[in-house]
Amino acid sequence: MTNATSNTHSRDGFWNRVRLALRGHQNAPGTPLPRSGGFEAALARGWHKAATAASPLTLMLIEIDELADYFATYGAQAADACFAEVQETLATVLPREDDACVAVSPGRFGVVLPELSPHLAQPVAAAMAQAVRRLGRPHKASHAGTVTVSMGLAVVVPEGTLDGRLVDAAQQALRRAQRRGIGRLEVVDLRPRQERQAA
Repeated sequence: MTNATSNTHSRDGFWNRVRLALRGHQNAPGTPLPRSGGFEAALARGWHKAATAASPLTLMLIEIDELADYFATYGAQAADACFAEVQETLATVLPREDDACVAVSPGRFGVVLPELSPHLAQPVAAAMAQAVRRLGRPHKASHAGTVTVSMGLAVVVPEGTLDGRLVDAAQQALRRAQRRGIGRLEVVDLRPRQERQAA
């Protein structure tokens, strides 16, 4: 099995666990949620805040391009340093206190943006991508020559308990972006058509 295949299986297994956790989560709007934890907790807080306000919740999944090749070229120690720097850079772009950027697996990050429509979230995504490029961190295995990121953005207006479809949609958008090349962004909007048109 190649490194790329192994990484794909590992990432898919992670997201299966996330989806199962989301489906089993029973917190509804109005129920206090924990303030600490990883991706699931950040997503639960964002869902709660957006559901309470009947506003959109945007989720971005961001992954360093040519990730397996970066590992192979630079090794685990350099990769860990790169991941930490990229996460810190992404977090500095977030416009509001309630926004969250969480590492969800090596080289992949989840950005939770409650009460933010895709129209407003896409400039945030563009600023994040530009900030990572400005780092100028070398990536010999990428034709860009430096570290770049691909992004999948999904949006929903939350109702009731957490719905794993949002994670699935963001994952789908990320894969579509990666198929198009490097440094790409794709969007999946789960809102009803009339809500999308009114936005």
